[in-house]
Amino acid sequence: MSAGAVRLLAPLALRDLLGGLLPDLPLAVETEIVLNPEVPRRAAAGHPFDVAILNPWYVPELVAAGHLAADGVVALGRIPLAVGVRAGASVTDELETLLTEAETIAYTGAGTSGATFLGALDRIGLRTVLADRLRPLPAGGPVRAVAAGEVSLAIAPLTTLAAAPGVVTAAVFPEGLGTDIPQSLAFAPAARPGAVRLRDALMDPARDAEMAAAGLYRPA
Repeated sequence: MSAGAVRLLAPLALRDLLGGLLPDLPLAVETEIVLNPEVPRRAAAGHPFDVAILNPWYVPELVAAGHLAADGVVALGRIPLAVGVRAGASVTDELETLLTEAETIAYTGAGTSGATFLGALDRIGLRTVLADRLRPLPAGGPVRAVAAGEVSLAIAPLTTLAAAPGVVTAAVFPEGLGTDIPQSLAFAPAARPGAVRLRDALMDPARDAEMAAAGLYRPA
C-alpha cells in the first residue's frame, strides 16, 4: 500500500465501476473488494479501512457501535437488479416472460443481489414456479456461467452486467418492485484526511452520467 493511501472497502457490485474511476482521481486509493454483506461484517470486526461503501440499513448499528463515524454518511446511489444473457441470444425484454421461459437461472447465492432476487420472485409469485430452474452460484459465477452458455440467465446488479464480457443486459427489474440495491458511503471513526477527498470525488455531480452508464444511479 502507498503511504497515506485512502483504504476503501467496497462491494463486488462496484468493482468494475471503481476500477474505471479511481485511477483518474488525484489521490492514492487502496481498494478492497468483497461481497456486499461482507463489508459491514469487516467493519464491525475492526478491519482497517478509511471509507466503506455498504447498504444503508447496516449504517445505524455500525455508527451506534462506534465502527462508523456518525457524520459524513452520504447516499452514493442505487444499483438496479438486472437479467443478463449470453451475447447474441435472442430473448424477450419482458421480465416475467423472460424468467418463465428460461431453462436455468443463475444468481449469487451468498450475495445481496441473490437474496433480493428471491424476494422479488416471492412478491411476483414465481418462486415456486421457477424453483427447479434456479442455480445459486458463488460470487462472479452467474455472469461466467451465462457467458459460457451453461445457464440461460444470470441475475446480477446492473453494474456487474454492464462490465461483463460476453454478456448483455436483457431486462432490468422495475424500481417499483423494490429490487434496487442502495449504496451509502461512510467513514471509519479515525479515517485518514484523504477520505473526504475520495468522498467528494465520488459524489461529484460531474460524474453522474458516467456512474449511470456503469449502472449506478444517483438518489432522486
